[in-house]
Amino acid sequence: MADVIIYKKDQRSFNFIIKDGGDYHDLTDASVYLTGRTSVEATASIFDVLGDVTTASEGACQVTLTAEHTATAYDNVVCDVTVVESGVRTVYKRFYLDILNSVKK
Repeated sequence: MADVIIYKKDQRSFNFIIKDGGDYHDLTDASVYLTGRTSVEATASIFDVLGDVTTASEGACQVTLTAEHTATAYDNVVCDVTVVESGVRTVYKRFYLDILNSVKK
């Protein structure tokens, strides 16, 4: 079961607070990505979207999926929130996303 459900071609912004050991992770000089894959084992990504650091000292960031990223319906997309610092990618959060066909006729 997905943690988040959206519809094909929707745009959706996600706000995250990155913590490390209970403390805010300082995102100064870091990049944050939201990567979606069809399974945990999959090496190819459906999307790999660079986010915006909004308040570096508080670990705050935002990533927006556009209609282009959500153009195809998928069940249980494995989404990893990854921080890249000095070339090292670390996954801080994982959730599951369903991209459903539109209910509109």
